[in-house]
Amino acid sequence: MTHDEKREYLIRELLSELPQYSDMEIPDNEDEQKRLLRSLMNIRSPRPISDEFLKIQDEYLSEEVARKGVTDSSSLELAADNGLKSIAFCCISTGEFRFPQKKAAEIAVRTVMDYLNTDVRIERVVFNVFKHEDYDIYRQLIG
Repeated sequence: MTHDEKREYLIRELLSELPQYSDMEIPDNEDEQKRLLRSLMNIRSPRPISDEFLKIQDEYLSEEVARKGVTDSSSLELAADNGLKSIAFCCISTGEFRFPQKKAAEIAVRTVMDYLNTDVRIERVVFNVFKHEDYDIYRQLIG
């Protein structure tokens, strides 16, 4: 399965969970597909999902991370543009959504560090964690 096919599979599976969106067409444009996929992942309520979905999701996200990352620094930029000196991020999607904790932390820390290397207006970033395991992962990454 190609990278594009994985993205379309994930979108189709997520749309199939939501009867109100069953007639929604998948956009042809890659950027629009990525926005749709991100939106569907954000609004999905916690519930079981197939191992096949999780496998394809992990492959797809790993490929995205290798390409350029799956997060952006828009929240940091918005905070800085509005004069804020600190911002907090929680480690979402690692519980019921089963996104790998270490991978989530690596993405978050890398995104924040990349941003802070180019813009020093934000003085403090807090990673809000819920489990000791998450704390240990972030502690190891940050030092």
